[in-house]
Parts: sequence; structure tokens; C-alpha cells
Amino acid sequence: MEAKKGQGAKQEFANPIEILTIRVNSVISKNIEKKRLLDQYVRNAKIIAEAFETIMEATGINNIDEIVTSFIKAEEQNVQLFNYVDQLNQENDSLEESNRQYDLRINHYSEMAKMNDDTLNQRN
Repeated sequence: MEAKKGQGAKQEFANPIEILTIRVNSVISKNIEKKRLLDQYVRNAKIIAEAFETIMEATGINNIDEIVTSFIKAEEQNVQLFNYVDQLNQENDSLEESNRQYDLRINHYSEMAKMNDDTLNQRN
């Protein structure tokens, strides 16, 4: 068995050019992927920089930290407003349900009053 292992090892290292070619191809493919990711990152960074430039021109704010702080505060206000509107919608739904229940009661009592009036009219 050891002879077979030795022969397999010799065959494995028999062609170092083939092994190096495989390794080089692997490194090349990894580098291509890394370059693609880096290019994408650079494109995104340019887009963000352009967006900040546009915001700076529109608002007159020249400090990026101030812009970010303003956006964070605005987002917090938006969340608070959304929660408030959601609460109002829930209250509205509850009131609508109460109104439906009252309408049902009114209709029920109207029918009872009508039946009572009909009964009284029949007796007279």
C-alpha cells in the first residue's frame, strides 16, 4: 500500500507546470472578482459623493456631518409622524366599528318601535 501512496504522490507532483497553471488561473479568477467588486464600490462612492454635492448646493449646508444629522433628525420625525398617523388610523377604525354597532342598535330599536306602533294601531 505504501508503494501506491508513493506513486500517487509522485504523479501529483509529476507536472509542476500544470499545478502552477491551476493555481495561477485560480488567483486570476479571484482577482477578476475582486476588481469587479472594487469597481462597483468606486461607482457607488462616486454616486454618494455626487449626491452630497447636490444636497450641499440645494441646502447651502457645506458640512457633511451636518447634512447627515439633518437627515437623521428628519427620519426620526418621519417615524414619529408615521406612528402618529398609524395611531389615528387605529382610532378611526375603532370609531367606525362603534358607529356600525350603534347603527345596528338604532335599526333594531327602530324596528321594535315600528312593531310596537303597528301593534298599538291594530288594537285601536
